[in-house]
Amino acid sequence: MCGILVVNGIDRPFSHHLLGTLRKRGPDQSGFWCDAFVKMAHTRLSIIGLDERGLQPMENATHVIAFNGEIYNFIEIRERLHMAGVQVGGVSDTEIMLYAWSQWGASILKDLTGFWAFAIYEKPKLPPMTTIRILPRGNGLM
Repeated sequence: MCGILVVNGIDRPFSHHLLGTLRKRGPDQSGFWCDAFVKMAHTRLSIIGLDERGLQPMENATHVIAFNGEIYNFIEIRERLHMAGVQVGGVSDTEIMLYAWSQWGASILKDLTGFWAFAIYEKPKLPPMTTIRILPRGNGLM
């Protein structure tokens, strides 16, 4: 069993001691992800996706996931993603769950077989950032 820890809120600190208490649930690896709103940690017991591509929390362009469990039909779901035009390179059920959730939302749950618990976070949709460099006058550039 893996361990999942989520701290929500700007002013709520994250303690690595808390992550340490989960170590017995996932002795193989631990990972951490944060933004301005959420802090997410995961301790991993490797079963499927044993290489580094299965490290968690895992993110794509829109979501971050910390997952525990096993999706028995994840290969079938991966094929459905490919048919929908979503290219998933990894071999872990966590990555398949991440991209399936991004594609279909909570409706994917009815199609999954297995057992699981997960925390998934939708990243805020921020406007694109523009970076401007202002050069001092007299540098010979126009």
